[in-house]
Amino acid sequence: MNPHHTRKDTVMMVTRGRLVVLGGLSLNLFVLGFAGGMASERIRFDRERTAMLHRYDEAVRHWQGFLMGAERPAEAPSADGAPAQVVR
Repeated sequence: MNPHHTRKDTVMMVTRGRLVVLGGLSLNLFVLGFAGGMASERIRFDRERTAMLHRYDEAVRHWQGFLMGAERPAEAPSADGAPAQVVR
């Protein structure tokens, strides 16, 4: 045996099977990374959308309260007890 090992002696042989396994693992990592990125982006989008919808609902409730408050004096009875006339 040769006491001096060269780099060529220690390098693993690259076979078609190893290339297929390496390619499959690389593709698997890529798909998992892509799916994780899509999931995290979707979660972030849903959180922002939920916050925006809460602000919108609050604005709608505030506006409806304002409109109801404006209608109450018009529906209140007058001083003589007769209902007020609503002009439309």
